[in-house]
Amino acid sequence: MVVAVLAGVVNKSIVGEINAIGGNAAGISGADAKLIEARIADPELGLVGEVTRVSPDVIIALLDKGYMPVIAPLGYNLSDGHKWTMLNINADTAASEIACALKAKHLVFTSDVPGIMDAAGKVIPEVDRALAGKLIAEGIASKGMIPKIEACLKAAAAGATSHIIDGRQPKALLDCLNSKKIGTVFHSEK
Repeated sequence: MVVAVLAGVVNKSIVGEINAIGGNAAGISGADAKLIEARIADPELGLVGEVTRVSPDVIIALLDKGYMPVIAPLGYNLSDGHKWTMLNINADTAASEIACALKAKHLVFTSDVPGIMDAAGKVIPEVDRALAGKLIAEGIASKGMIPKIEACLKAAAAGATSHIIDGRQPKALLDCLNSKKIGTVFHSEK
């Protein structure tokens, strides 16, 4: 069911929307060309995976041909050398792992919040490793924000400047990439 929804309905809907406004998107999943290899994170969670390796050749090939890859967060697991399964990967984690493998300069997460919020509900414009740990430890950052923070920290350690922005705002992505001060930024640690 997860594979059908993520790699089918959701992925193809996003691809269709991008193409409808003039883009040139191609939908793939992490299982295609063994893009994302993964192992079962916790047997009690079922087919939920953690990334063990990213082979970005298929992304590079699509980009070289002018396509915008839209990647469903699924991982390829070869459990005994002969049988394989697809594993559901947290989308934030998958994006960060892909960004690291590509040696990306930027990683941008669009969300339905304006960025990481402090205890008073104000956006924190910049976060480093120490502040991130404090926000998580104190419960200020919780639930779905934790994997985003962890993904941003991993990408920053690999050299990418990472952002969490409000994707509901018109031109938010363009503003972010044009260095306008929006959302929360994690600066590259390299």
